[in-house]
Amino acid sequence: MTDPIDVLAAFSKKEVGVDAAMRALVQHDGWLVPIHAVADMQGGGGQHVAVDYPVVMYAQNFSMPTDKLLVFTDRARADAAAAKFGHEVMGLYVEKVPGTVLFKLLETAKLAAVQELRVNPASPQEQQWFIGRGGFVVSGAWADAVALERKLADVDESLFGALNRYEGWWVPIAKSDRTLVQLNLDHGPSALAFTAPDQYQKFLHQMGDRASQIEPLAGVASSKLIPLILSTQLQGLLVNASIPLKREALEIIVAS
Repeated sequence: MTDPIDVLAAFSKKEVGVDAAMRALVQHDGWLVPIHAVADMQGGGGQHVAVDYPVVMYAQNFSMPTDKLLVFTDRARADAAAAKFGHEVMGLYVEKVPGTVLFKLLETAKLAAVQELRVNPASPQEQQWFIGRGGFVVSGAWADAVALERKLADVDESLFGALNRYEGWWVPIAKSDRTLVQLNLDHGPSALAFTAPDQYQKFLHQMGDRASQIEPLAGVASSKLIPLILSTQLQGLLVNASIPLKREALEIIVAS
């Protein structure tokens, strides 16, 4: 897994793009997050909380901002923020929050008042990140993509349920007739689908000159993709495939 600080620094130097930065942030599993973002409040005045992560207390009496979510990639950067902004601004945090949880929370009713996410706000500029409310839905889509990719890497009984519920596929189609791009395998031709934009772009790069003949359908739900494949003569679906075909691509035989 890539260190998000290294990727943010590379982004500041224009060595990587937004997709690489978002992937590193969402894949990071060591976030420090204000406790109200993840806790279930119980009892009068919310004095009791149930939380599944280790608690970090900066102050017992605090006045945390409600319109900004200040999050940190690690304890050292959170401590630096407490020293700079004051411990009362930080209040209670939890640590070791997965990025798939944090970035999915942004679009929930629990954080309806939050207008912006700030990553490492007290750190040097090249270690910071900002997402306005308009980007929260995209952040949630990234969380879904990484969560699904992790299930693809560790196939278990919950995999196909996650596949069936997924709503963010990137599906390559031919510009000429808008048919599904296909790969011919031993059992017959298969459609292609990718979990996230960078996975799609990786495939596009491998297509070379043929890439100009392809365009993506973005944000396709499985409930639409599977019936579309079944309406053709295609025999299956390849998830996150590469050229030449690598073994880590998941092959699903589609049968009515």
